[in-house]
Amino acid sequence: MDYKNKGLLDQTVVDYRVYDNAEENLGVANVTLPNLSFLTQQISGVGVAGNLEAVTPLLDAMTLTLQFQLFSKRALSLCGPDRHQITLRIAQQQENAVRSAVEPEGVKHVFVAIPKSLSGGSIAQATPTNPSGEYAVRYWKMTQGNETLIEIDPIGYKCYIFGKDYLEPVRKALGI
Repeated sequence: MDYKNKGLLDQTVVDYRVYDNAEENLGVANVTLPNLSFLTQQISGVGVAGNLEAVTPLLDAMTLTLQFQLFSKRALSLCGPDRHQITLRIAQQQENAVRSAVEPEGVKHVFVAIPKSLSGGSIAQATPTNPSGEYAVRYWKMTQGNETLIEIDPIGYKCYIFGKDYLEPVRKALGI
């Protein structure tokens, strides 16, 4: 068996918590993380045999989705059109083949987001209502242990992904 990455085998999410303003637990929620989608421009004409897409380091709008168990104060607390700092703390389980141990590792996502919509869910006997909110993401930072893996800040011209800030040369060219 080939164990790369220091003999670690990713396994599963053990548990997670969702917080508003880094302190208020938002309760039971299913989370759908944003998609990273770069803006493109189609290129065609002389010198190109067909069409190409030029991929820029600029990102398309990102959406975070939270689905709650019940239509409650916790779900409504994120409904007003204000900026919210939503923090997701995750305990992920990895198997360390070198030490023959199963070990949890902390992953943290921090979002600055503004509510776009709230679906009230549905009401039926002995079932959750499953309201869900969609949030326009203004900032996203993901850390694993002490390492920053992603830091996306469109307003601050930052697109840091796994060790490289792809907008650094753009900031330099713009003098910012």
